[in-house]
Amino acid sequence: MEHRLGSTCRDVRRLQERLRELELYRGPLEGAYGGGTEAAVRAFQEREGLPANGVADDATWERLFGTPPPDPWFSGLPLFERAFALCALFETGAGPPGCFAAVAGDADGQGLSWGALQWSFGNGSLAPLLERLLDEHPETMGFAFHGHLPELLELLDAEADEQLRFARSIQHPVRHFVHEPWRGRFAALGRTAAAQRVQRAAAAVLWKRAERLADELGLASERGVVLMMDAEVQSGGVPDLVRRRLAADFAALPAELPPEAAEVERLRLLADRFAAAAPPRWADDVRQRKLAIAEGAGRVHGVRLHLEGQFGIRLERFCCGEPGAKDFAVQRSTQ
Repeated sequence: MEHRLGSTCRDVRRLQERLRELELYRGPLEGAYGGGTEAAVRAFQEREGLPANGVADDATWERLFGTPPPDPWFSGLPLFERAFALCALFETGAGPPGCFAAVAGDADGQGLSWGALQWSFGNGSLAPLLERLLDEHPETMGFAFHGHLPELLELLDAEADEQLRFARSIQHPVRHFVHEPWRGRFAALGRTAAAQRVQRAAAAVLWKRAERLADELGLASERGVVLMMDAEVQSGGVPDLVRRRLAADFAALPAELPPEAAEVERLRLLADRFAAAAPPRWADDVRQRKLAIAEGAGRVHGVRLHLEGQFGIRLERFCCGEPGAKDFAVQRSTQ
């Protein structure tokens, strides 16, 4: 078990608490492995004569706590939960539970975005989510928005253009920071159990689409379906132009490639095609995200990622909603 820059879980908070006890860490106890946590781990390792790489590996954990490290946070969790946490990290810079309350302004042209997967007014995904919360949990919406609830109700009845105009009117025109009280209201809503359930339900719909996409494109691995989940979140699926070009891309792959190598190459081709189809200002971000999934590691938004070590996402056969019992190569050879 390793925790490193970009990890988000309860064990990271425990690590931060221990480092604070040792007066090596003075940052927030938020369970997010940032630069301050990495520096504190490195300082501890130097003091103890361990390799000073800033990674909380098994040896570092045992020296800190005197016991073996716990099982990874993702142990026993469905792949959906792990993919959800990864996509939330991409979208908000945080994993659960902090991601549920994330609020962002119009830097990406979407007006206002909220929640773990940044549902927005711009792409029409935020209003239905808020309407569902109003229908199913009116008391939660009243708690979060207080006297501003009538204004929100009027906004949800408005046309999409009016929703965008309103969203842009409640934030800084250049820095796109959402003003109070709206920022606080949306954040408060995201911290409620009801809002988190509704967000997970909306994410589960995207996950089902991702499973279908992976099957249609012949992707066999956990990484493959997770990349399709990220495509649903970031791009709304696979654009027709990308889909048309992929058939030729895949057909051109050398037939002698081993199954796992062929899968990685398909995922890399997807990353390149998604980046080419993205608006130029976002192309590098799209490529970095998709390549990190394709290759199982990478740097996204300045954070180093290792998908298996941090999220338990592997280049392993994915079948019927969960990893299958048979060997990846055997399964690929029968398709």
